[in-house]
Amino acid sequence: MPMRTVSRALKGIAVFYVGKDEKVVKIDLQVSGLGPLRPSSRYSRYFRLLDDFALNIGIGKGLLKEDGVCYFSSKPVLCRLYRDPVTWRIEYVVLAAFQPGLIARLTGKLEENYWKRVFLLDIASARHPSAFKGWH
Repeated sequence: MPMRTVSRALKGIAVFYVGKDEKVVKIDLQVSGLGPLRPSSRYSRYFRLLDDFALNIGIGKGLLKEDGVCYFSSKPVLCRLYRDPVTWRIEYVVLAAFQPGLIARLTGKLEENYWKRVFLLDIASARHPSAFKGWH
């Protein structure tokens, strides 16, 4: 049975420079509230978009990449790791989410672990005022 793909709009994306060993990066992700990084082909089209995005902002060229999905309170977070092929250190991490506000929340936690934010776009959901109750 083929795996179904996901078709939703991304609501947030963040790029971090980390320059750390893989084990430390994965611990940082878990400390921020994300579950373990798991491979998933369901999101392959989104990882192609992340690749285009990374190249457009000038990262990723010449680096090895690893894709996976983590979960934050049962919400998927796409994660792409960019590794230096010589030192094997994780140089950059790109995170993307389908829920508004999620990436901004994660960014604060990751910056506490000395991740350096390169880019952040998080589309916040619009707040709807309470129903109009008429003039008094």
